[in-house]
Amino acid sequence: MEPKQVVYDFLANRIDFRTFMKECDNNPGILDWVQSVVPSSIKWRKLVENEDVKKQFEEIRNGVRSATPDEMSALIRQHYYSVEIPYDIRAVIQELKQGDVIGHWLNVHSELSRLMRAAFPDETIEESDHVKRVFDFIISVCPEYIGGSEIDEQNILENIYNELPNGSQTARKKVYKERLKELFHVQGSKYPHWFQNPEWPMGKNSPMRFVSQSHKGDLFNYVFEDVDTGEQRIVVQFS
Repeated sequence: MEPKQVVYDFLANRIDFRTFMKECDNNPGILDWVQSVVPSSIKWRKLVENEDVKKQFEEIRNGVRSATPDEMSALIRQHYYSVEIPYDIRAVIQELKQGDVIGHWLNVHSELSRLMRAAFPDETIEESDHVKRVFDFIISVCPEYIGGSEIDEQNILENIYNELPNGSQTARKKVYKERLKELFHVQGSKYPHWFQNPEWPMGKNSPMRFVSQSHKGDLFNYVFEDVDTGEQRIVVQFS
């Protein structure tokens, strides 16, 4: 299949994100073609960390120096700055990878849509809003403590969405929340309070059950258990 057709099929949701990315991995010519048609008017900006501010934060954290609330606010504003860099579609796709896979899917879909409309302004490009509808639905019902790379790899959140019965949005959201709690073995208000992004682990047949969490200094430990095998895993995060 021609690179342009692969991209257009992705925009029209005839192929999903995982299939599209696999096609790009197997055929480098797809993203080479995208790069070749990027108009000169398309720019990309990247956030760069201010090394001087980074050093000051480390000094404050280690007790070498102190800072007033106003000084901290100023440092936070200066921590990163934006620079314009040559457009590289592969680097852009990687940089758009923030949070869960559905968010990445939406970001890449939006960016490729922007590129194609700029590159071929006289063409009618079929663009599906499927991924935005999925993203908006899941972001409105999924608690912030659920997620992680292992959950993404198994397509857990999207699978629940795809299996929902027909009905009103209110009814579908209720079913989705109930299914989440069931699948993640959440009982009451017992769930992990992550210091960083969620890293919920998978068990043999389903997400593991959260057992407990503790921390000592900069070290945060989250204990999970496979409900089918009894195996326990500890997820470690650092502050």
